[in-house]
Amino acid sequence: MNRQAIDRALEAYLSGADEQTKMRLGFFSELWRIQEEEGAAIAQAHPYDPPAAEEVEQRYWDGRAVFADYPVRIDPDDFARVCDRIAAHLGEHAGLEEEVVDALAQVSWGDFSQVADLKLAGANPPEFVEQALQAFEVFEVPAELPASVFMMVPAWALRAFLDIPASAVMACVKPNTNDERVHDNPLLCPACGTPATASCVGEVTATNGGGRTLYCSTCSANWGFERIRCARCGTQNPNHLHWFHIEGDDAHRMQDCTECMSYMRTVFENDSPAPITSMEVEDVVMVKLDAIAHDDRFNLKAE
Repeated sequence: MNRQAIDRALEAYLSGADEQTKMRLGFFSELWRIQEEEGAAIAQAHPYDPPAAEEVEQRYWDGRAVFADYPVRIDPDDFARVCDRIAAHLGEHAGLEEEVVDALAQVSWGDFSQVADLKLAGANPPEFVEQALQAFEVFEVPAELPASVFMMVPAWALRAFLDIPASAVMACVKPNTNDERVHDNPLLCPACGTPATASCVGEVTATNGGGRTLYCSTCSANWGFERIRCARCGTQNPNHLHWFHIEGDDAHRMQDCTECMSYMRTVFENDSPAPITSMEVEDVVMVKLDAIAHDDRFNLKAE
């Protein structure tokens, strides 16, 4: 996570944003500050030792997440502290209903951190979140607190533990120069195994086209990917891939796939009024595309 890059992106968007977008970006700006601050302290206390670069490279092309066999250590006390800070921020600034805020304040994150499978969280974050949701009742959460709101806290807390280790992992991945592997870039995050959250298409030039990268919001990893390819199922059939955008905003588009009935939000640098400096910010800005995807009038399965 690069705070300077985030601040540059925030400055570019906040100048012309509507009030709802400003509030959303303000909320996430403070969340990122908490994650970055806690992440630096945790990395200093418990440094992550990634595998050899050759091992990372091999796992990348095999599609095997590094953390699966080289997990990140997550201390229960540290996790409870991060959850407490994030829960307080969520309750105060997310605009939740009063009864939900009160219920959130009643949660003991210390108790949760003792019961939750934090070894799994450091090895397979998406599986950890899924298992925690399935075992929601075990955590004795107040009835007024929806599971979706409850799980935001530990899911966001994971970023503080995974961000710096993911950067160490991805530093070992070299740009692809092997034409035989051009279609083998992984669909899931090479560090933590989470599906990509968003993607970015770089500047298009007359000589080298526009490269594409995928972004993981769980650990902040970015990795190269094919432009004409579904980031969910991997198909490269152009007849199954389509682009949509909101009128007046050519920079932020949604690539939908009629083969797997899914979509990927993507920012195009060529059409952006400002340089793309932070995928964290772009991810938040593109939330409006989710509304399009979930609109009954835009239903891929109905086609």
